Amino acid sequence: MRTSTRWLVSAGLLGAGAALQAVAVRMAWLPCAGQSIDAFSPECLRAMDGTNPLPVIIRPEGLVLPEILSLGAMAALSLAWLVVLPSIRTGRRARVALAAPSLLALAAVLTLALGAPVEALLVTIDAASIVALLVLVAARDLEPDGHRVRYAVVLAGATAMSFGNLMLEYSVAISLSEADWDVPPHTGYLTVVGLGLAAAVVAGWDRVGRAYEHLARSAQPGRQATPRPPDGRAVGRSRSGQAPGTDHRWALLS
Repeated sequence: MRTSTRWLVSAGLLGAGAALQAVAVRMAWLPCAGQSIDAFSPECLRAMDGTNPLPVIIRPEGLVLPEILSLGAMAALSLAWLVVLPSIRTGRRARVALAAPSLLALAAVLTLALGAPVEALLVTIDAASIVALLVLVAARDLEPDGHRVRYAVVLAGATAMSFGNLMLEYSVAISLSEADWDVPPHTGYLTVVGLGLAAAVVAGWDRVGRAYEHLARSAQPGRQATPRPPDGRAVGRSRSGQAPGTDHRWALLS
């Protein structure tokens, strides 16, 4: 698979994860739609009654459609990083460290599907992500253009369901909502927006780069390449490097 194709596939997986998670969050908070803080229904209160910032993810009691969609989002996001991983030229140990966050995320999907607690595994994903980021920074040869930022964006998207990211989502939600005694309604959309932006950045990176190069060339008028004949010498130059008809004595004085 070509590297450019890998980036497009990765962007598509990030976008698919964002879409699945958006639907899951929307379905999870339907009981709270159109309600105010003074008149939450019992169904809305049950939706907010939890210890996790995204109730559609960590619900070992049973899997219903929102949870299934959220697990699908986690799987798609994990694969987004594994798709671009082969384009990083590094040693075997470093490659294992780079793959660890996505592999742990896939293990979390399986654990949740089996109904087992997953909090410790989500914390491990955070630790593995830090190690992978350090390996990414230290990598010497990155295809195709050496921009580590795009790799870091994919890595962040692939681990968006880690414990640290969920706590960040929860902290922002309770700071913006008056219903901060449990999980505020509509918690989770910040992650969805971040995933959508990550997909857009990864997909549009090359196009933006080409546009920037075009603007940079346009900003330097008059700097055109010297045409060359088939034998490789510059037009208007003799074999001695002087223009035809130019006295070498004047050339020395110039």
